[in-house]
Amino acid sequence: LDTALALRLACLLLCGVAVLAPFLSLTLLGQVRDSRVGTGAFGFAQDGFWLLSAIVALCVVALPLLRILLRVAVLCGIRLRRPPARLPVLFRWHERLGPWAMPEVFLFGALVSYTRLVDLASVGIGPAAYGLGLLVLAFAAADAAFAPQAVWEALERSGCAAEGRENPAAGQGDGGAGGPRAAAPGARRVGCRCCHLLCEAEPGQRCPRCGDALHRRKRDSAARCRALVLAAAILYVPANWFPVMEIVSFGRGGPHTILGGVVEFVETGFWPLALIVFLASVAVPLLKLAGLGVMLLGIRRRSARGLRGRTRLYRFIEAIGRWSMIDVFV
Repeated sequence: LDTALALRLACLLLCGVAVLAPFLSLTLLGQVRDSRVGTGAFGFAQDGFWLLSAIVALCVVALPLLRILLRVAVLCGIRLRRPPARLPVLFRWHERLGPWAMPEVFLFGALVSYTRLVDLASVGIGPAAYGLGLLVLAFAAADAAFAPQAVWEALERSGCAAEGRENPAAGQGDGGAGGPRAAAPGARRVGCRCCHLLCEAEPGQRCPRCGDALHRRKRDSAARCRALVLAAAILYVPANWFPVMEIVSFGRGGPHTILGGVVEFVETGFWPLALIVFLASVAVPLLKLAGLGVMLLGIRRRSARGLRGRTRLYRFIEAIGRWSMIDVFV
């Protein structure tokens, strides 16, 4: 927890540099324009694209900063002699917002955009770009050093969690990982989706540790997932076949497809960017569709074979899913 707090404080300092300092400067036809990380969101708002403006502002600036502040507040609050009772709520929001904070995806999208812009104008890299790169590295190090389960167990021992308020010694004997809990007659075990505590409770009750609502399954989840996977598979072909943008400058240029962009990066020597774009835009969506298809087929056949492998596959898909957002940020 000490290492996680130190790295999160470093992220907080770097976040100030990345947000406040100039990001890129573009010179075209004698005009110079400086941009910051949040400039794209303001540009969308001025053009009337309020939804895109909100998405960019939230995913790139607001949510990463909010997650940093929430984690710092929780890790500092645990160290107090009497930790605040609302710490589990703060940490629950920290965990929920995780998939939507995407500074690293934005950074790679900016790198791809930079290689496009240098063909049209003179582009200078500002200190915010280096600050954002260091921020992404600090984020990765902080997440690698961070153990959410250790925080939940510390909250239990401190008496902040509901279970801890009833029994301050809860979690010490069994590691806080889901020992026996009092339950009504006929109650079944339900896993909390937030803190992963295994509870003996009825759906609709609150988790005794984090306070989140408990439920067994999302309704008709397999059927809805099959429909969405089929729709995504149909849309995958035109998404890669048709152009994603058209760039014309002084009568030169034309439409660009995703695969065409990969080929251009290879021809100009940008092998790392070509690999990133190919993996994020072509391979990751295909892997997600194939992996979901395998899992859905196993569910439909009620097969009990390869459960450990399918669990690893699920975690892999969950980990790589956000990287298909690079095209959106470009």
